[in-house]
Amino acid sequence: MKQKLILLAACGLILGLATSGFAAILPIGDAFETDSWTQQFLESNAGGTNATFNQLGIWSLTGAGFESAAFRSFSSAGWTTSDPSTSNAYAFGPTVTSQYFNIYFNGDKTSSLSFLFMAAQDLAVREWAVASWNGSNWSYRAPTSQEIADSGAGPSGSSPVPEPATLSLLGLGILGLLGLNRKKSA
Repeated sequence: MKQKLILLAACGLILGLATSGFAAILPIGDAFETDSWTQQFLESNAGGTNATFNQLGIWSLTGAGFESAAFRSFSSAGWTTSDPSTSNAYAFGPTVTSQYFNIYFNGDKTSSLSFLFMAAQDLAVREWAVASWNGSNWSYRAPTSQEIADSGAGPSGSSPVPEPATLSLLGLGILGLLGLNRKKSA
């Protein structure tokens, strides 16, 4: 029985680590330049398999920021944008599990930049990411709570849920219940 509990705990920990992550916005094709430059992205399964979203947000962290109407060319009908400034932009529309879209950036495509990206469903954040362009390639990472707070993104005082810790706590709770059940039956 003890070996089964250890195996269950290990599986729970591995599951917690495997399901943690951040936004998987993928660049599609090459960036192209006009007066400014643009890159097509794909957001898919925000926060998990078959997860849905109906809102996107971007906040400039470094670089020249975004063009007005930063979000364009959505693959799903009915999506609209709100661009309050060149440092942030929002898009919203019908609920989807994946969406192609273009982001238009100010400046030269050889200059580096980074931005905070968010996908949400009805104001519930599904995932966050920091996307960085070094002048030739994209890289992605999970944002820090401080980057989210500094950007003004999300509700005041919000921070991303630490998924591995949450799932580990859930696993420990289940182990505790199994232990109580075993103690009771003995």
